[in-house]
Formats: sequence, C-alpha cells, structure tokens
Amino acid sequence: MRKAALTQEGHIGSETLKRIDVEGEFLIISKWQHVDNWSKWLVSKERRVFQERIDNLTNYETKFEIYTH
Repeated sequence: MRKAALTQEGHIGSETLKRIDVEGEFLIISKWQHVDNWSKWLVSKERRVFQERIDNLTNYETKFEIYTH
C-alpha cells in the first residue's frame, strides 16, 4: 500500500514503526501536503482494497488518526 501511495497527489512519504512492548503492533506515519490529499487517498478504491486485505490478514481493524504540527 505504501508503494501505491507514492503515486498519489500530495504524498510526501511514510514511515513504519514497530512497537517494542506489544508483539505485532505497528504505527505507520503517512505524510501528506494537505489533509484533502490524504482524504482522497483514504476513500480511494485502490487503498480500500489494500486495507481490506491487511485487516483480514491481521484480524484487526486499522485505526486512523490525523495530526498536524
């Protein structure tokens, strides 16, 4: 999914962090020029197909939060 995001308008980059005190938990930070760019990617069919596969493999529903600085 990260590779597919590279081609999306406004995508700056991403980073994956592995939690050290909880086995199998990860945090993916995805950086975008504007929240509108992220919102378009979030609802895209391409991303939703990837997300469904990930959630089915992990047996866990991915949670999203939006931050700014």
